[in-house]
Amino acid sequence: MSVNKILFRVLVLIIPVSLGIIFSVYMNQGPGSLEGVSATVLPEAKALPEFSLEDHHGKAFTNKTLKGKWSFLFFGYTHCPDVCPTTLALLNQVDQALKKEPGIDRPETIFISVDPGRDTVEQLAEYVPYFNADFTGVTGSLENLQVLTKSLGIAFGQEGVEEGDTESEEYEVFHSSRIMLIDPEARLKALFSSPHDVNQIVSDYIKIIDS
Repeated sequence: MSVNKILFRVLVLIIPVSLGIIFSVYMNQGPGSLEGVSATVLPEAKALPEFSLEDHHGKAFTNKTLKGKWSFLFFGYTHCPDVCPTTLALLNQVDQALKKEPGIDRPETIFISVDPGRDTVEQLAEYVPYFNADFTGVTGSLENLQVLTKSLGIAFGQEGVEEGDTESEEYEVFHSSRIMLIDPEARLKALFSSPHDVNQIVSDYIKIIDS
């Protein structure tokens, strides 16, 4: 493995932690400052930039799509061998648990692909509903995707492709495993870092939306 690839893997691991610390210091609030909450909560939610993507139904997915409800965002790709299917299965468990909580608004769960070259609308339409029929898959051009990922500090990149090879589809994508919580004003409110736990996410979510 090249030095550059090793450095990229390290960055994918370090950036989420660093951003959580930066958010906490800058806003004078540390992770878990709400009693019993382990997520990093932003006391002043961060507005997302204007972006334009497409969901697995072929409909536009923009800032307006996120407004009026709470949403979990998770970035991954359909060829992911482990982290993505595991996290989507976990988010399904979170969704099922929240269904049993009286008076709680269930969040939308959005899976945003960081592999737009392979993850077409059709591919996402086949993949995402397997985990939960209510989940939404999102894709778009690399340029449009980066508008959102850069604002959220989501690092990702390909490995297994020879330099200059623009046609190979045999590669992996390294990416952040964080889950983002977006508030009904389409603003970043909290970050859930791995390792993820169903009960903790459910508990944190309820406390955050009630705070």
